[in-house]
Amino acid sequence: MEIRVTDDCDGYGRCADLAPEVFSVPEEPDYQTTVLRPTIDEEAEEELAARAIAAIQQCPKRALVTDLDVRF
Repeated sequence: MEIRVTDDCDGYGRCADLAPEVFSVPEEPDYQTTVLRPTIDEEAEEELAARAIAAIQQCPKRALVTDLDVRF
């Protein structure tokens, strides 16, 4: 699974709360989320992938996207 952040990110930080190994929200200058783990093997890292998907689903701006065929 590949993950990226769009320009719509406002840095709410829910993703970093749910999956801090995958996402980080810096304090400054723009508060935009950084993807620390842009690629996750969803079979080998099933739990991490599940938390990343939950974080993507809960983004209020829908600014996180993945190449998986999942509905959000």
